[in-house]
Amino acid sequence: MRVLFLTHFFPPEIGPPQTRILETARDLQQMGHAVTVLTTFPNYPSGEIPAAYRGRVLMREEMEGIPVIRSWLYAAPNRGFLRRSLSHLSFALSALPAATRLPWRPDVIVVDMHPLFLCVTAAILGRWWGVPYVLNAGDLIPEQAVAYGVMRNPIAIRVTRALASFALNHAAQVVPFTRGIEAALRERGIPPERLHLIYYGADVELFQAPIPEGETIPGLESIAPDAFVVMYAGTHGLPHALDTVLDTAELLADEPDVHLLLVGDGGEKPRLVAEARERGLANITFLDPVPRRLLPALYRRADACLVTLRRSDWLRDFALSSKVFDVMAAGRPAIVAAEGETADVVEHACAGLCVPPEDPAALAEAIRALRARPALARQLGENGQRYVAPAAIAGLRDRPAPGGRGGSGAARGSRRAERVGAGRRRQADRAAREDGTLSRRIEASSLTLARPEIRAPWHRRTTAARERTEVDHDRNTRNPSRRGGRSAGSKPVPGVRRTAHR
Repeated sequence: MRVLFLTHFFPPEIGPPQTRILETARDLQQMGHAVTVLTTFPNYPSGEIPAAYRGRVLMREEMEGIPVIRSWLYAAPNRGFLRRSLSHLSFALSALPAATRLPWRPDVIVVDMHPLFLCVTAAILGRWWGVPYVLNAGDLIPEQAVAYGVMRNPIAIRVTRALASFALNHAAQVVPFTRGIEAALRERGIPPERLHLIYYGADVELFQAPIPEGETIPGLESIAPDAFVVMYAGTHGLPHALDTVLDTAELLADEPDVHLLLVGDGGEKPRLVAEARERGLANITFLDPVPRRLLPALYRRADACLVTLRRSDWLRDFALSSKVFDVMAAGRPAIVAAEGETADVVEHACAGLCVPPEDPAALAEAIRALRARPALARQLGENGQRYVAPAAIAGLRDRPAPGGRGGSGAARGSRRAERVGAGRRRQADRAAREDGTLSRRIEASSLTLARPEIRAPWHRRTTAARERTEVDHDRNTRNPSRRGGRSAGSKPVPGVRRTAHR
C-alpha cells in the first residue's frame, strides 16, 4: 500500500505530533508499505526556519529512510490567531502543487485535524486521485480554540465549525486520541464504524538506549549532582499552566535539595523565564529543546517528571497529555497536576501521584512526598514502564469503548490488562505501607496515590456518577473554601481538594 502523510508538523521540530507521525511512517515502511511525507519547512513553535531550510520553495530529503517533500509556507510563531491562521493557510495552498511531485499516486492520505485548512487540501487531493483520507482527531475544532479564548469572533467560529464538519464527514476513517473526543464525535453524528480510538504511545526502547558518547546537554551541569530534580519537558503554552510551577518553586525555595527543570519551547517561555528571573527563583532552570537522541540522558537526570494542565472543563473532558506516556516509558514517577483522562491513565497504571491542577501547595507536597520516599518513587516508575510495554498497550487497545461491545480477543486483552494492573497496585500498596508517615501525609492532603480499585477500567462513569462529579465541581468553583478532601471516616481538610475521580 502507498501511504501519503500530509502534515504541518514534522521533525526536526520537536513535539508529540511530530514524533507520532515519524514513528508511524517508519513502522509502516518497515512493514513493507511505501510511505511519503508531504510537509512544510520546520518552524514550530518559534516561527523561525533553520538556516539549512531557509530561502527554499520546494525541497526533497530523506529522514530515517522516509522520503520527505517540503513545501513553502508563511512562517509565524505559535501565538496570535491571525498570523498562525495565515501560516496554516499558506502551506495548505502550497501543498496542492507540491503533491504533483509525488513519484506515485497514493492509496490513502493520512492528515491531522489541526490545522484545519490542511484537511480541505486532503479532501481536494483525495477527490483528484480518487483515494480516501484518514483524519487524526487529536483536537476538537473549534471547541478547543474557543475554550482557550483564542477564537471569539462568532463568524469565525461558524466558518471553522463548518470546515470541521466538512473534514469529518468526508473522511473515510476518523481516529480520535481520547475517549472524550471519541464521545464528542459520536454526538456530532460520526458513525461508530468510522471511529477508531488510538492512544498516543511511547518508544520504550528509546529510553533504554545508551547515551551517545561525548554528547552533553548544555545547562544540566549547573544543577547540583545530588539535587532531587523534578522535570517538565514539553511545550510551554497556555494549556500547561506553568505559572503553577513557578509558584511551586517559590514554595520550595527554602529546600535547596529540590530543583525544578523546565525543558522545551513555546509562546509562554519568554514570559516565564523573565518572571522567574524577576522573582529570583534560583531553584528553577530553563533549557532549550533537546534532540531526540539525547532524551534518555535528559530523563535519567530527572528523579520525577511533571505533567501539568490548566483547570478547564475542556481539558478535563477531552484532553490526554501525551507526556504521561514518555514519562512512563522512561521509568520515572509522574506528578500529574491535571484532571480527566490524563490523571486517569497515571492512576490506572499506578505510576505516580495526582494533585488538583493549578494548586502550587499540592504540587509542592507531591514533590516532597517522592523526595522523602525514594523506594516508592522507584516503584511507581517501574509500574509505568511496565504499563507502556507492548503487551500492556495491546490489552489497552483491545479494550472496548464505554457502551460498546468487544469480541473475545478484546475481552481477553482487557482481563489480561486488569490482572497486570491489579498486581501493580498491590506492589505500590506494599511500598506505601512501608512508610506509614507518607501514607498519612497522602491521606491528609490533596495527593492521590494511584490506587483506583473501586473504579472500573478507565473510569466508565454512569450518568448519575457524572452528574455527582459535575455538582461537586460546581460547588467547589462557587465556594473555594469548600475545596476539601474527604476520606472514609475523616473530616475535610480546609483549603485542600482531592482529585475528582473520573
